[in-house]
Amino acid sequence: MQIDPETLVDLEFFSCFGTIGQSVFQYLDYFKTDCGRDYVKGLIKNGPCLANEISDLQEITRFFYEMNDGMHLDVSSGLVRDFEAYINTNYIGIDLPVSFSARLQAIYYRFNFSEMFESVKYGIRQTLFLISQVFRYIAGLQQQPDMPDPVKLMCEEFNTICSEINVDKISRKFANPSCHDVYAADYLLRVQNRDNLKKIADIVAKIDGHASMAAATRKERFVFPQILEDGVQKIDIRGLYHPFLAKPVKNDFHQASGSNIWFLTGPNMAGKTTYLKALGISLILAHIGMGVPAESMAFTTLDQLFFQLSVHDDIRLGISSFYREILQVKRVVELLQSGRRLMVIIDEIFKGTNVTDAFDCSKTVINGFARFPDQFFVISSHLYELKPEISGHSNLRCKFFDASLRGDALEFSHTIMDGVSDVRIGTRLLEKAGITGFFNDRLLEAAQE
Repeated sequence: MQIDPETLVDLEFFSCFGTIGQSVFQYLDYFKTDCGRDYVKGLIKNGPCLANEISDLQEITRFFYEMNDGMHLDVSSGLVRDFEAYINTNYIGIDLPVSFSARLQAIYYRFNFSEMFESVKYGIRQTLFLISQVFRYIAGLQQQPDMPDPVKLMCEEFNTICSEINVDKISRKFANPSCHDVYAADYLLRVQNRDNLKKIADIVAKIDGHASMAAATRKERFVFPQILEDGVQKIDIRGLYHPFLAKPVKNDFHQASGSNIWFLTGPNMAGKTTYLKALGISLILAHIGMGVPAESMAFTTLDQLFFQLSVHDDIRLGISSFYREILQVKRVVELLQSGRRLMVIIDEIFKGTNVTDAFDCSKTVINGFARFPDQFFVISSHLYELKPEISGHSNLRCKFFDASLRGDALEFSHTIMDGVSDVRIGTRLLEKAGITGFFNDRLLEAAQE
């Protein structure tokens, strides 16, 4: 599933808005290596879209999840960095034949290019150590019952690579290597088998990436979603919540071909944005084969997630926040024309303009979106007056989060309900913050002067 950078920013996936706190990715970070971290980042930004490919990812993560910390890949981030630095070093490999003159030549290189020699020797040792650690780990995995096919393929690929490189022979030679042995091993590993070593790096990243996702799923008590067959249009989530909340109020989400667009209303602080963020986060995690913050989930795989929360003007380009909103809607229209399977989430549509323009533009866009029954849309707004203008579509549902006033206190249920909310609490919030009282006092003082 493809995700625009703006969507990841709005969901606070890799960075958070405030100066304190964690991003979603940091919150779920149980990685041991940078390459594992980069592997999962790649899946998030541009992962698979097909149901069978996502199922393979989930099978790997679930396999590590069910092992329940029973085995660990004993490879540190520093070891992987040394391994990758060795693979990518720009020293020219030296191919020396097995002869007396070649051994003398190796000694000559050893003492005239000592820095290169020591670097290469260290890199080979780290490479062989990493391969041995992965080899032991893979051997342990292969003893596990009910190993899924994607894990079997990964193990078989690693064993095939080790056979092609002839790791056992190199390791025996390198127990007490001569100068010639160092250069010979370097040429065999870094020159002749560079691609194979990169494949090993990819396997390490894959293991660490899925082991970390499994650890996050287990420790955060997420659930693995059901992946529906391609062609079925449905997203069904029970007990959805945002992972950052210590005591969340859980809500459901259900859309299908006959009910694929929601118009969401409710006052500020009622829970709309948190709910939409939780939905976006769950869809991303589901598409990378990880557990999700919910009680259960079944979903149709998507090609792209579009999430719009914050919109800013651009002084350099002379683009207002409202026009940027229009450009983003245009981007959605282009994606709809391409036939890609979409989830479009827009929080407070057309908030960058006056009420009249916001009303007219929202009416046009929501009615337009409703004509695409095989896509998914959630559009929130404070303009509850839109309901009669958009309610002529059988596939559109109105949902809202409510607020109530008990005495002087505002109360929020944070529970999603059917219908629209016409609650206005802006002036109440001004009073609660002491702003109304401050200005009234100033007015009174001015009148008494």
